[in-house]
Amino acid sequence: MEIIKKTNKSILVLWFIVIVLIILTFVFKFLVKNESVVSFLLSLTGVTAMLAIALHNFSKIDKSTKETISAILESSKKQIEEFRRFIQEIKEINLGLSNVSKSLEVVSKDIQTRQRQTPSLYATFGGNFNQIDLKSGEEHEIELLVRNSGVIAATNPSWTIFFPPEIKVIETKGVDIVPQGRGTKHEGYIGVCIDQSIISAKTRCLFRIKIKTEPTTIGLFEIPYNCSSENSPHNADKLLINFIG
Repeated sequence: MEIIKKTNKSILVLWFIVIVLIILTFVFKFLVKNESVVSFLLSLTGVTAMLAIALHNFSKIDKSTKETISAILESSKKQIEEFRRFIQEIKEINLGLSNVSKSLEVVSKDIQTRQRQTPSLYATFGGNFNQIDLKSGEEHEIELLVRNSGVIAATNPSWTIFFPPEIKVIETKGVDIVPQGRGTKHEGYIGVCIDQSIISAKTRCLFRIKIKTEPTTIGLFEIPYNCSSENSPHNADKLLINFIG
């Protein structure tokens, strides 16, 4: 009678494990989406269910069959032990990921703090436009705005704005003209260089230059530029001029 009670208790435990395994299978199937783990869990669920069924009939079979079932139970111990190790590995992985996440959060906050404490340099056309439309074949005076949108002043900032060969720079004030020679990144372009000793936070400076194109110069042209200062990272971007015939 004692053996039967122990057997019934073992059957309940095995079916409970089957239910847990089924829940884990759904979790890894639809939430984690790890097919290899799903396959392993399904295999283990089948083995556990077979053990429960076999144990249920254990008391109703003869001695030789009981010995066979006992052998099956013994061979299944390895799979059960493997499952236990798998659960422990998952716990260790989750702990490691949690530590990595906390470290990345600290690094991210540090980077954001540093970015808030540096100048932010860029350039636009007058009116804060990144693109302007001009009539081709005519002379135009355009405004260039160099800006520092950061919270601290930029020390020795400089901007270089590159005009392609199709656009002739014919007059400038307060800026330097540097033709881009062979081997440079913008070979054949004209570099308009703007240097300042300092530009305060939330400040802009206006410069005017005159340009001209041939009547056949029609379409959208990119105007690349670079800017940097002693206390800010290098920045590269572009402006656009659309020449209309």
